[in-house]
Amino acid sequence: MRLGHLCISVHLHRLGIVSNPACECDENYCDMNHIFISCPIESNEEIRYILKFYYKKDKNATQAAKKICDVYGPNAVSVRVAQIWFKRFQSGNFDIKDARRSGRPVTDKIDAIFEKVEQDRY
Repeated sequence: MRLGHLCISVHLHRLGIVSNPACECDENYCDMNHIFISCPIESNEEIRYILKFYYKKDKNATQAAKKICDVYGPNAVSVRVAQIWFKRFQSGNFDIKDARRSGRPVTDKIDAIFEKVEQDRY
């Protein structure tokens, strides 16, 4: 597995394992780099707490993202991710952890995924 090599969501969609090739965060191209590094759904909890802090200090999402990136590096959080979290806070939801999702966990499908990938290598 190489980061940035495989558009995993498109491949899983083509195999009929997932219904939509786009990531749940609305990113159209969902490779391993996105899944393991930049997906806002998988974002660092610490960043979420900092976003919540800036929200309560009446900063906007752009200001918060810039301040976080000044400290944690340019890829710590995008303005779009900050906007998603600010919208969540505005709705009154201050939970930092993701809500449980319905349905079976992905781990139940791992054997089927590996089997289909092995059958259709290229």
